[in-house]
Amino acid sequence: MRLAIVVLGHQQWERYTQPLVAQIRFYASQAELVIVDNGSQPPYPEVPGARIVRLDKNENISRASNAGQQAVAGCDWTIGLNNDVTMTGPLPSFKGLANNNLYGPEMCGNRLVGWCMLFPRRIIEKVGGMDEAYEFYNEVDYCQRVRLAGFGIRKLDLPFVHFGHGSHHLFKDVEKLRGEGRKHFVDQYGFEPV
Repeated sequence: MRLAIVVLGHQQWERYTQPLVAQIRFYASQAELVIVDNGSQPPYPEVPGARIVRLDKNENISRASNAGQQAVAGCDWTIGLNNDVTMTGPLPSFKGLANNNLYGPEMCGNRLVGWCMLFPRRIIEKVGGMDEAYEFYNEVDYCQRVRLAGFGIRKLDLPFVHFGHGSHHLFKDVEKLRGEGRKHFVDQYGFEPV
C-alpha cells in the first residue's frame, strides 16, 4: 500500500510547517511526503526525502491541494493537511479501511472539516480534485461531490490536532472569501451548506 502525506503551506515555515514535517518524519516515515510551498517568500528549503511542489504565487487552497494530489498520483491513500497542524502519534493501520469513503478527524454537520482529510485513490479518480473556484468552502463542495458520486463521508480518528486556523490571518478579507464561497455553493447546489 502506497501512502502519501501532502502538507500545504504558505509562509510560516519555522512556526508551523517545519515542526509538522519533523513529526511526520518521526511518526510516519513509511509515507511519501510532499510539501506544497504555496508561493512563500523566501521559498521553503529543500527537505531530504520529501518532494517540494513550488507554486510561483500564493494560489487559492484548492489549486494548492490539487498540485499536491497530482504529485502523488498513483498512491493508494493520501492524507491532505494544512500546515497549522501537529501530529501526536503514529498513524492507525488502514488495513480493512473501506476505499469508498472519504475520511477525516473532524466533522461539521454532514461534512468533513478540510484541515485534514484522508483520500482513497478510488475517490480521487472518480470525483477529481478540489473545485478551484473555491477559496473557502472547498471541502464543503468536495464532500457534496463525493456523496453525489455515491461514496460516503466518515469520521476517523487520526493523530492530528488543528491549531484553529493559525493560517487564516494570511488571507485578506477572510469573511468576504467565506461569503463568496458560501454563495457559490448555494448557486451551484440550490441549498445552504450544513
